[in-house]
Amino acid sequence: MGVLLLLLAALACQAADLPGTRVEITVSGVSSGTGVVRGALWSSKAAYLKSPSDAFRGQAVSAAPGSVTLVFDALPPGEYAFSVFHDENENQQLDRGAFGIPKEAYGFSNNALGRMGPPSWDKASFTVPPDGLNLAVRLIRHGRGGAPGS
Repeated sequence: MGVLLLLLAALACQAADLPGTRVEITVSGVSSGTGVVRGALWSSKAAYLKSPSDAFRGQAVSAAPGSVTLVFDALPPGEYAFSVFHDENENQQLDRGAFGIPKEAYGFSNNALGRMGPPSWDKASFTVPPDGLNLAVRLIRHGRGGAPGS
């Protein structure tokens, strides 16, 4: 019985280390080391951006000027979308100003942009193959005129 448990434990460890289940997302355009960078991985069009609790996985890392990396392990291959923002005041939400325009920097997978709102699932979604994936997302910040800019 002990040998069987040991074998099962070894197989479980191997499954967690399987290549192809890791997505590494490098987020650039982080303006300062203040706060955290929060990312959410969405696994369906139906859940996409509905509520933070609908995200497939979420992660927060300490902000660092320049870029940070978020790593999602043990993902099943499939379609996903990624959203991220620099939560400078660590209030766990994307702060918005007049007309709902974000006050904090944000971004989406494929560096997708929307018109008068976030990008659609079709613009932001990507496929995770069995051997994993590395992505790059650049944060944008709206300028005084409301257009994305730094």
